Amino acid sequence: NNYWNNIEADVACFQLGYYSYGHSFSRTTTSRMFPLIYSYFNCHGNEVTLLSCSSGLHSSIQYCTNNAVKLNCEANCTSGDMRLVSGGYYYGRVEVCVEGIWGTICRDSYWDNNDASVVCRQLGFSPYGSIAVTSSWNNEERGITFLTGLNCNGTEENIFDCLIDANAPICSSNWADANVVCPAHGVSTYSNCTDGNIRLIGGSTKYEGRVEVCINNAWGTAYGYSSDYFAQTVCNTLGFSSPGAIYLFNTPFGEGSGPILMYAYCYPAENSLLDCYSWPQYIPDARHESDASVRCEIPCENGDIRLVGGTDPLVGRVELCVYKTWGTICDDYWDDNDASVVPYQHTIAILRGNCHLVLLILIVLAQNNIFLTVHIAVHIYITAKTVQQSNCTDSEVRLVDGSGSHEGRVEVCINEAWGTVCSNGWTNTDANVVCKQLGYLPIGGRARSSSDHFGPGVGPILMASVDCTGNEESLIECRTRSCDATTCSHYNDAGVTCERTCTDGEIRLGDYAVLRGRVEVCINNTWTTICASYWTDKEATVICFQLGYSRYGAGATYGVFIDNEWPIGIYVLNCTGDEVEIWECMHHTNGSMHGLDCSQGTDASVFCMSNNTQHVNCTNGDVRLVGGDIMNEGNVQICYNNAWGSVCDNQWDSSDSNVVCYQLGLQPFGSQSFANNYFSVNDNPSFVIGALSCSGSEESLLDCSRHITSGASINCQSHEVAGVRCI
Repeated sequence: NNYWNNIEADVACFQLGYYSYGHSFSRTTTSRMFPLIYSYFNCHGNEVTLLSCSSGLHSSIQYCTNNAVKLNCEANCTSGDMRLVSGGYYYGRVEVCVEGIWGTICRDSYWDNNDASVVCRQLGFSPYGSIAVTSSWNNEERGITFLTGLNCNGTEENIFDCLIDANAPICSSNWADANVVCPAHGVSTYSNCTDGNIRLIGGSTKYEGRVEVCINNAWGTAYGYSSDYFAQTVCNTLGFSSPGAIYLFNTPFGEGSGPILMYAYCYPAENSLLDCYSWPQYIPDARHESDASVRCEIPCENGDIRLVGGTDPLVGRVELCVYKTWGTICDDYWDDNDASVVPYQHTIAILRGNCHLVLLILIVLAQNNIFLTVHIAVHIYITAKTVQQSNCTDSEVRLVDGSGSHEGRVEVCINEAWGTVCSNGWTNTDANVVCKQLGYLPIGGRARSSSDHFGPGVGPILMASVDCTGNEESLIECRTRSCDATTCSHYNDAGVTCERTCTDGEIRLGDYAVLRGRVEVCINNTWTTICASYWTDKEATVICFQLGYSRYGAGATYGVFIDNEWPIGIYVLNCTGDEVEIWECMHHTNGSMHGLDCSQGTDASVFCMSNNTQHVNCTNGDVRLVGGDIMNEGNVQICYNNAWGSVCDNQWDSSDSNVVCYQLGLQPFGSQSFANNYFSVNDNPSFVIGALSCSGSEESLLDCSRHITSGASINCQSHEVAGVRCI
């Protein structure tokens, strides 16, 4: 392969009967012992055979096994065909076929959403919400640009029906190829809206909701860099320009069901999302669980007073409207001794509460009808029927609404009243302090989101931004910013699951995982982990079987589930793979005897298959396609440890799918990659492999840079299955 490049590849492909555009080559290892005859070719590109190029004969007869040229020729196509490459089935670089040759469209000043609408319609997608990508997506060199100055009106059925501006300049470079994102996350229908229009969906008032933006005559959700600048931009667009808009996490107003049309980064706040930085090439990685939601600041009148961030109208941070802008009251020198009314002649508003937790008297002065500058910040809870006095002791904690006494929503007693803790910044270290205070083990506790596990609480939110070191004896000793509770809701209440003592010999997957996770073993009534120094699929097979899963398809990995506090319990485990439980295997619990220094980064982990997985007579790395209408398409399954497993679609692209096609004996180029269980297989097996990074020249998926499922695919959902269509 000395001096071999795409020019030589073009000539070779032309000699084989293919068109001489867009060909690539790669070095390859081969077991075929053909003699090495030529040390180089040097072609200009207009030759009809390789022998027409200048060349050099090798000086001696020897064999070439490690640097032989591997050639990929572009298949001939039918004029008018269109495809998307270097992306996915609904996004990527646009290529059109002219007289059997694939070429690109210039991404010049003419390339816009009208052109994208025609492309997506021609490819079978909805034209509404189609997005023309006007920035570089990839730097893959291409052969020829066919269309420059494309000027569609958006209603054409075929790209060749569009007008072409004959005066358009020549496309500047190969990096200016046109790219497109077609709507694919949900049904995209026509709407008579204007690009950049905003609406809020699902909120209880017009000032809050899930953000939907109009792009190319379709409404869809948006997501992006989650900041209050984004939220303020949305609110500015809607005319709610009062400062104080906030970005809401965890889709409190529900997930959207239509297309995802925007990824935006706003800094500072703008008047329209269209003025923010936008990267449509990030849309394919989006999920509706990341849909943006905002709450706009409600306009106010000078002198208005409100309580914000509480669980009901009588609880919250005090805010005052000055110059039609909400502000807070500084709590410097504020204590129970301030519970008196101070008369002023120009008192405008006095909020007087029979305060249970903090007594509040708010005095605001006006002079010559101009409000004085007021620095603000007090967090109060006013006594009412909704905030009940309790016979609890200050700093006491309890767990509520869990499945047992060891878990639940965290509630803390302050000033004889129970309240919840906001989960912002809530970590396992904070959870362990709660567990220790309640008499459970001071390690192994897990921070939980109450909304996901134990439901929202009631009453005041008393602590937020908790920051424990782990040495505290009670939660109240940890650093906290109670004022941050005003931006928290009960959907963000903190919860914990405390670790209980275990029975010697028990095993489990860490953090109560299913099918895959860090292996934990009970020794001396304490959970421990296994060092992965001698960790293989044989040990993983026994672990999976002991856990009630299948022996087949089990795999070993390590250093993935690193959120671990347990000590190493087993330093050496050596199984044959036929044992019923790990205690039948040779094992050692003393690492110093074997000179082992096993850190937590090498904790042993496994991935297992469900217990109904049967033995398959296949070889590790074999692949097959299932669920397709024809033999050369379908979801990809790979053989691992005598079982078929799925491939996770994270980072899945055409380079990976090309390797699958090559492995199946089909053309190793021009394939289409699919995601999200595109072929609708109902019973996909567990994930075996994920985060593939193939160059396209490999002979097997197992030759690609990859991660075993317990690592890269730990967040892979059951529908995120990779698929392929070979040519």
